Amino acid sequence: MDDIFYMSPKNIKIEDIDETAKRVSVKKTFIPQSKDVLEVEYCDGVMANWFCMSLEDFQELEDTQFLSDNKIKSIFCISHHPSSFPVILPHIKILLQEYGGWIGNDAEGFQPCFNIGNIDLWPCLNEMKRT
Repeated sequence: MDDIFYMSPKNIKIEDIDETAKRVSVKKTFIPQSKDVLEVEYCDGVMANWFCMSLEDFQELEDTQFLSDNKIKSIFCISHHPSSFPVILPHIKILLQEYGGWIGNDAEGFQPCFNIGNIDLWPCLNEMKRT
């Protein structure tokens, strides 16, 4: 499983992520009582967990700079298998369209980072097109 991050300048709750997932006809979703994670089964065998995180969880200078510069209020860690990204992408696109923000990598300053204008350039999508 790999981790990527969805970051938005809007206040988003786990229930908002759940509601948008249901609009792309996922197989099922589950939110535990703690309401800090959303488990999504997009289709048979394709899963992702969306963890609600705190901005204080990020202490690296490059990360805090990105969060501050982009006025990030909400951040979610998306734990997924990289080959599942094309199946998860419609859900991500709805979030980027409705709430704005970025999908970033688990690297310094979340780089490379993608928004609704360039999300189709996500590296694994381009690798799949070449094969």
